[in-house]
Amino acid sequence: MTEGTTYVLGWDGLDYELCNEYGLADEFVPYHTRADTFANGVLGKPGTYELWPSIITGKKPDEHGVRLIDEDEGGAGAENPVVNVAAGAMHRYLPTRTRLRIGIALRNRGLSLNQKSPDWYRRKGVRTVFDGRDSRVISLPNYRTEADEGLDLLAGWGRKMSRYLDIHADEDTGRVVYRPKKSLEAVEDWLVSEVGRKTAIVRARTDADHGIAFVWFAYIDTVGHTTPAVDDTDWQRDAYEHAVEVTQEIRAATDDEDTVIVASDHGNRDGEHTFDAFFGATDESALEGVESVLDYREGIERVTEDGDEPATETPYEVEVKPAD
Repeated sequence: MTEGTTYVLGWDGLDYELCNEYGLADEFVPYHTRADTFANGVLGKPGTYELWPSIITGKKPDEHGVRLIDEDEGGAGAENPVVNVAAGAMHRYLPTRTRLRIGIALRNRGLSLNQKSPDWYRRKGVRTVFDGRDSRVISLPNYRTEADEGLDLLAGWGRKMSRYLDIHADEDTGRVVYRPKKSLEAVEDWLVSEVGRKTAIVRARTDADHGIAFVWFAYIDTVGHTTPAVDDTDWQRDAYEHAVEVTQEIRAATDDEDTVIVASDHGNRDGEHTFDAFFGATDESALEGVESVLDYREGIERVTEDGDEPATETPYEVEVKPAD
């Protein structure tokens, strides 16, 4: 355990096998391992919006209660409650492929997913890695803070995606395809600017006395999804190299007593989520016993000083609004 801050860089979709193929695993952090993940029961593949709650709680969705799509009720987790009711009926009466196409059409129109607040976990009696610690959490899926709300970091992500990407299901295979609506340069500018905004916040907190600073980046996963639809064969590798640069920049800004952890919820190869998640750190002890994403919390806590803060953020309720 260190007395400094633990910086967790959540690179969504960072694939451990691709990191090694590109020769970049050691460039992120000196100690790293492949971590297994799990699939959503309906989608049959890992789902981002239920995996990050599993990472911060160390529990599966049936324990922490956050699901992207529920096997029994078919909930879509959308911000619009009317959509959630419709999704339940859609799950009961429509074939999987039809449900998928309808869901994608809604996302292309800017539908955003509902995001759980810190107070939601407290009311449920589910503890997270942030409880009892002074923490700064930046745009983590399903841990939506008042600070994120004010900065519009996670709210409106569906609208942003709909401006830059067209998402549809292939009629023959049912595979979800991401195609840029704008030039590849414009898509890259959007994604890199999102990374830059969050990186600046992390850098600004390196002088603060936090137990944990946890930031989530959608960059790698979004590039991974678009890779099959673009002509640039270096598109995904370039994204990994940029992620390394950002990680090294943050590492250089930290002190010797700080720990930097790099974590992903799943991998992404050929546009599809894989089970090859990445977990690594500048402190080797963080990796002890880490075999799956459910072990991340224990690894983080092993290198993080216990705090005496009663709560991570001021409790508040996220207002539920229909998509624009």
